[in-house]
Amino acid sequence: MFRTVIAPLIRLRMAIAVTCAALAGFLLAAGFQPGGALPMALAVFLLAACGSILNQVQERRSDALMSRTCRRPLPSGRLHPGTALAAALVAGIGGTVILLMLNRNAAIAGILAIFCYNALYTPLKKWSFLALLPGALCGSMAPAIGWLAGGGRPEDYRLVLLCGLLLLWQIPHFWMFALNNRADLERAGLFPGLPIAPKSYALRLIFVWIFALAVATLLLPALRVVPLLPAGLICLAAAGWPMRQLWLNRATRQIS
Repeated sequence: MFRTVIAPLIRLRMAIAVTCAALAGFLLAAGFQPGGALPMALAVFLLAACGSILNQVQERRSDALMSRTCRRPLPSGRLHPGTALAAALVAGIGGTVILLMLNRNAAIAGILAIFCYNALYTPLKKWSFLALLPGALCGSMAPAIGWLAGGGRPEDYRLVLLCGLLLLWQIPHFWMFALNNRADLERAGLFPGLPIAPKSYALRLIFVWIFALAVATLLLPALRVVPLLPAGLICLAAAGWPMRQLWLNRATRQIS
């Protein structure tokens, strides 16, 4: 049941990644405080699960057309849309209530993230490839939820930089996803007009965005957002690894 229905429905790995990003924001703002960090992590996990379930309810017909998603619980018929919608509402309300108990601004940020993902990004995918913009914005909001729940100020430059890192990461991640699943996206009519041909053009864009991500990552220790050592060394490795992988990629090497 868990592996065949629950895990793919909430997209477990994505929910965990979003929760970790929120934890990073919380720890940066408040330090390690189990009394606040653990409830906040649970709340963000529930909101991430809510967004994923709602997305799959909204896109169950498109999912049925793609080989990558046709075996999900809703398009395969293992779960009724009404049951999934009820689970999404329970998760969303639960996550929001927990955040309200911690910080009202964090709860507002969580609601905005769900709105951006399910009311903007998901329906816009049928109309334009520019849907990736609200999608990237939504994906960068997890650290802000944790930061605000930890009592951080919304105007703090450290929050801007942390969210900016995830925003920069979202774009090349999307382009690589689009290149690898181009046939599926065209079959389902998602992201029409996406300029991924020729492939060399898309690879150039990916290279530029990842280079910007590497530079932004190095700003974390440079601006004292994280301690210079050992976190600075971790940031250096995090910045260098994707650049090295791109450099070793034959297609990228031919155009760089």
